[in-house]
Amino acid sequence: KRESAEREALGALPLYQRTL
Repeated sequence: KRESAEREALGALPLYQRTL
């Protein structure tokens, strides 16, 4: 499912920034 992957990427972006 491509939409699922896009949604996961959008959710990982803020998470990655929080880690930084």
